[in-house]
Amino acid sequence: MQAGARGPAHQRTEFVRHDRADGSDIEAALHEVGAEVLLNGGADALHPEFVLDTFANTYPLSRTNPEQIEEIRARGRERAIPAGRSIGAPSTDGGYPKRRVLVVDES
Repeated sequence: MQAGARGPAHQRTEFVRHDRADGSDIEAALHEVGAEVLLNGGADALHPEFVLDTFANTYPLSRTNPEQIEEIRARGRERAIPAGRSIGAPSTDGGYPKRRVLVVDES
């Protein structure tokens, strides 16, 4: 390969960086590669192009279904306490979070 040329590995690195692939997207691609290894005779039978194509054909959920991602974020804004803030600390809107009590009936 010529100096300065960009090969397949660089292209896949760009995929991960620019398409905002997250851990679950990468995990799904690796799972598919692992299944291929198990079903087709081990790592020696694995073709490097299969691995590269698997990553190239993996699209982040944020790109294929942005509505679902927004629903998850909205739910988190409503139901979660941001990390680094104690339960009794004032929220950003000046109020205090509501106290929730769980009652378990053991009868």
